[in-house]
Amino acid sequence: MKTWKIAVLVLILFACYLGLYYYPAEVYFNSVGYKFCLGELSQEREMESLNITLKGSLHKSLVEKDYFEGYLIINNEVYDGIVITPDEHGKDKLYYLTDNMTYGLYGDIYVNNDFSAFVITPYEADRADTLVYKWNNVTGDVIVAPAMDEVHALNTAKDITKAYREKMDMKWSFY
Repeated sequence: MKTWKIAVLVLILFACYLGLYYYPAEVYFNSVGYKFCLGELSQEREMESLNITLKGSLHKSLVEKDYFEGYLIINNEVYDGIVITPDEHGKDKLYYLTDNMTYGLYGDIYVNNDFSAFVITPYEADRADTLVYKWNNVTGDVIVAPAMDEVHALNTAKDITKAYREKMDMKWSFY
């Protein structure tokens, strides 16, 4: 009889843990960041300071890919209905809801585990094929947040992308 009560208690505790673990976590990020060119024309363009807000919910799942839903504001330009989800290779993609209610691909995003810093590489239409969008190695921009100055922006971008490359073999996770 006592074993039965302990088993029920353990089962209830386990169910509570799963409920809390998979309950969507709220994210609110508001900071100054920088946009700069890392492509071949990087010497010809100056860094631009940005105000960046990212707000939404992190969703975890046992059977599907983890994802983030919310909105992104970059210098008063609002991207509603954004979704961050990994592609088939495990690289995180940033999608946004377009005016005609379909999802457009904004670019790749590299996020640290607690969403306190990130790097976005916005995609551009390929010069040879306007239906293909990818990061442009000539004029390609990078958005980094948070960043106090240009040196901090470059160091943050290096740190996050290095950590991201190191965890690519692991399951994608926010925590």
